[in-house]
Amino acid sequence: MDTTMLKAGSVQALMQLVRRMFLEIHTCIPGEIIAFDKEKQIATVKGCIRNTVIDKNGRTAWVECPQIENVPVIFLQSQTKGFSFTCPVEPGDQCLLFFSERSYDNWLEFGSIQNPIETGMPRSHQYNDAFALVGISPLVSSIEDFQVDGLELRNKDRSIRFSLTDNNITLRNNKVELTLYKDNFITKLEDDLGETIASIVIDKDGNINLFSKKNVNVTGDTVSVVGNEVDISGSTGNVTFTDVLNITCPNIIITGDVLLDGELFAKTYMVGADPQQTVGVIASYNDTRIERDGVDDKPSSS
Repeated sequence: MDTTMLKAGSVQALMQLVRRMFLEIHTCIPGEIIAFDKEKQIATVKGCIRNTVIDKNGRTAWVECPQIENVPVIFLQSQTKGFSFTCPVEPGDQCLLFFSERSYDNWLEFGSIQNPIETGMPRSHQYNDAFALVGISPLVSSIEDFQVDGLELRNKDRSIRFSLTDNNITLRNNKVELTLYKDNFITKLEDDLGETIASIVIDKDGNINLFSKKNVNVTGDTVSVVGNEVDISGSTGNVTFTDVLNITCPNIIITGDVLLDGELFAKTYMVGADPQQTVGVIASYNDTRIERDGVDDKPSSS
């Protein structure tokens, strides 16, 4: 008789035994957060795929996975430098459960290199020796408006986000957006329709452009404007200065109606453009020089 040949019944029993053994080897499965300890960064979790149980007659049944306590939650971090990347962890969050090749109880308690906690046969791929990686999701809760051209840190609807691409860095908080390009800088404010109502642009040459559909207010005890040429224009509105305004430059160009104490002072005027002008003369009105000497700031009635 060939002893290498096994009876059909023996083979079937052996296969069932091997199958049961493999079912006890845990690798990784999707899980769900039941509770989270933010101080220790450990969680109570539960596997989302029911366990397969085979009875002695070979019949298969499915049972709920038991909860696992004291499961370390994985966050990107540098322990030596103290940097970390964290996110909220709430009950119901999905995670991926990894099961350790050996028990890690001593490592979890003391860190560094440790022996397994058991002294006899070591545990291997046991259900209780799990790590949780938060961040996976089933298709029904996929990330909406997913961006494929860069790295993004965002809230659910992308109304608040930090985006990093090959071309720019963008920081947005609802209607306010700041974008750093390779050679310029833009910050803007939008209305409810997405139209820009105010912006600041700094180009690669250092030019600064300030735009607003509303009021632009500069407030201070002393406001100083310094440049080779200063152009102050009021097209449909007013340009108003209160208290002290210092303008230092060779040429000053003011376009529009100029009011002094509420009265029309001049249509346009220039200061410093004519080298023959007397020091202290700031404008003329009806061919009358107006001196800023503290004596008379208005044109005479003669």
